Amino acid sequence: MMSYRLFVPLVALAVMLAAPLPGQTPKAATPAAKAKGIPRTPDGHPDLQGIWTNATITPLERPAALASKPTLTDAEAKALEQKSAEELAKVDGASEAPLLAAAGSNGTGGYNVLFIDRGSEFARVDGVKRTSLIVDPPDGKVPPTTPEARQRAGAMFKGFRFDNVNDRPISERCLLGFGSTSGPPMLPVLYNNNYQIVQTSDHVMILVEMVHDAASSA
Repeated sequence: MMSYRLFVPLVALAVMLAAPLPGQTPKAATPAAKAKGIPRTPDGHPDLQGIWTNATITPLERPAALASKPTLTDAEAKALEQKSAEELAKVDGASEAPLLAAAGSNGTGGYNVLFIDRGSEFARVDGVKRTSLIVDPPDGKVPPTTPEARQRAGAMFKGFRFDNVNDRPISERCLLGFGSTSGPPMLPVLYNNNYQIVQTSDHVMILVEMVHDAASSA
């Protein structure tokens, strides 16, 4: 079973099953019709099994240039998606680019287009393309960090040592995916944005493509 749609935190997965695929036009449906269209396991639970992806060019936070636009028309999205594709093509073989800088590769050109799989479209939610993955607060921004949280983060980073391989950060050693790929929440990154969901009568397991992290819930 292959299902390619926007992958969001587990609390929203059942809702996503009714979301349109990229390129589809949403159709009006009654609640009863929607309920009938949800795939079910033999024991009656929503069937979430399959291969999912959350690859999208919709950023976590809304860009300043789109500050007043939480959503895009299809025409607006198409123009920006084309621009994104052109910018990505320019990165191929280059050693300097904003995308390479974000990946920590500026000056080396370590990531060319062959290894980048971040998606090519804005995420569509409720039939409309979003300009940020954050929908609340309405401004699409992560709320400011409190002084207490900054203090905790600072104390954590002070404990990092780089004297030997065992002291390097676990994401750098590919023991845990970077960028919150295994969550919570499960966020898209530069590549490896696929997930496999397997269900039993009392458990759900999510296998993350990035570093093959496995998460389960009873």
